[in-house]
Amino acid sequence: MMWEALFLALSLSLPAKFIRRAVDRRSKEK
Repeated sequence: MMWEALFLALSLSLPAKFIRRAVDRRSKEK
């Protein structure tokens, strides 16, 4: 169960970082 929780946390945190970078690029372009 702990491994599943770790995998879920990573799968959620990694995309969040990618989205933040994309948003930062858009805000800088504007």
